[in-house]
Amino acid sequence: MARRMQSKGFTLIEVLVALAIVSIGLLAIAALQATGLRVNHGAYLRTQASYVAYDIADRMRANLAAAVAGNYQVNANTPPTAPVAPAAPGSGFDCITNFTGTSVANTCGPAELAQADLFEWYASVAGRAGPPIVPALLPAGEATIACADTPCTRGSLHTITVRWDGDRTGAAGRNCPPQDNDDLLCVRIVVQL
Repeated sequence: MARRMQSKGFTLIEVLVALAIVSIGLLAIAALQATGLRVNHGAYLRTQASYVAYDIADRMRANLAAAVAGNYQVNANTPPTAPVAPAAPGSGFDCITNFTGTSVANTCGPAELAQADLFEWYASVAGRAGPPIVPALLPAGEATIACADTPCTRGSLHTITVRWDGDRTGAAGRNCPPQDNDDLLCVRIVVQL
């Protein structure tokens, strides 16, 4: 009787099948990690947008006279300009840099303070090339503030909308909430002052 030889261990085919299964599993883990990072970054951007929207709402509450006078209105096509120094003894200051130590060297009126608030706030939304350089919190960020009444009065509703290109696809649509892929992502809050 002839004796049959039995091979022990894995054959080459079994090794290749095991390698393919492990490779597919590792690719799935990498895809899961990439999706998690993308979703986490989207949540981060939404948080930043909410932060800047509530930041300007708080600034408006603190400067109620200017908000009621309509000094906090922002159109997306005309971002706020740098504040200028009000006429005062020894001008050359503005509402951003007129502090010395813990006291205010010269005071700004409500309209000048609103202009300074908007300039700083919009720079955090969309960035500013300088000086000083301010990095944008949101990619392709833009913002609007609109009063529901004309003219604004105490008790008027103010709509604050912050938009950004979350997917960085070059979206430019302004529907809020977004209605298709061409629309920017947005956060909208309504405050009554």
